[in-house]
Amino acid sequence: MAVVIWATQASLAVSLRNLPPFLLTGLTLIIGGSISLPKIRSWTISWRAIGVGVYGIFVYHFFYFLALRNAPPVEANLVHYLWPALIVVLTPVFSSQKRLRSNHIVGAACGLVGAAVAALHGVSISNARFEIGYVFAIVAAFVWASYSLLLGTLKSYSAWTTGGVCIISGILSLICHYALEGQVQISNHDWILIVCQGLGPMGMAFYLWDFGMRHGDTRILGVLAYTIPVLSTVVLSIVTGREITVSIAIATSLVILGGILGLMSRSDPRHAPIAEL
Repeated sequence: MAVVIWATQASLAVSLRNLPPFLLTGLTLIIGGSISLPKIRSWTISWRAIGVGVYGIFVYHFFYFLALRNAPPVEANLVHYLWPALIVVLTPVFSSQKRLRSNHIVGAACGLVGAAVAALHGVSISNARFEIGYVFAIVAAFVWASYSLLLGTLKSYSAWTTGGVCIISGILSLICHYALEGQVQISNHDWILIVCQGLGPMGMAFYLWDFGMRHGDTRILGVLAYTIPVLSTVVLSIVTGREITVSIAIATSLVILGGILGLMSRSDPRHAPIAEL
C-alpha cells in the first residue's frame, strides 16, 4: 500500500514546484502527522524516536524536493530510487542475523548502473545545476534507506508515533521557510494538491512503511520497493507530458533487474504473530 501511494509523490511534488521546498515540506508533513492525532495516546515519544524520525522524514524530503527542482524530474526521481538497493545492501549492517549474499551485491550494482544511465541521459557534465540535482537525489536515497533500517531497531514503538515526528518535522520546516525563503501566494488549486500529498505520500504511506520496516524482512521490503520507480516514472512522464525514452526504459529495466536479483535468496522464517499498528 505504501508503494502504490508513493508512486504519486514525484508527480505531486513537480506540480507544486512553484512552492519553496521548506514550505511544501512543512505544510504536507503537518497534514500527514495530523492523521495520527486520534491515536495520540499510542505515541511513544523519546529523544531517540524524535531524532531518528526527524533525520529520516525532514532531511530526506528536503533533499528529495531539491533534487526534483535542480535536475530533470524523471531522471532525478529514478536516481533517488537507489534507496531500495541501499536497504538491501545495508541490511546486514543493522541486523547481524541477515547476511549479505552475492546476489544482493549484483542487484545493487544493477540499480547503480540504472541510476547512472538515467543521470547521464541528455545532461552536460559542465552544467552544474543538473549535477547538484543528482547529488541531492543520492543524498536523499541514503537518508531514507538508513532511516528505514533504523526503524527496525524501534520495534516496541507504535507506528502512530510517526505522526508526532511528522508534526515536529513540519514545524521545523516552516521555521526554516520563514527564515530562509521568500513568501509566496498559495492558490486554491495548490491547496488541493498539498492536502492530497499530505494525506497520501506524506501521511498514510509513512505509517504503513514504518510498520512494515519494523515487523517485516527488510531485504524483501527493499526488493518490493523496486516497483515504485516503475510506477512513479510512468505517472511522472504522463503528468509532465514527456515520452519515456529508450534510455529511461533501459535505466528502469536495470533497476527492476536489481530488485529481482536481490529477491533470489532464501528468507529467514518468520512465525511471529502480526503486531498492531
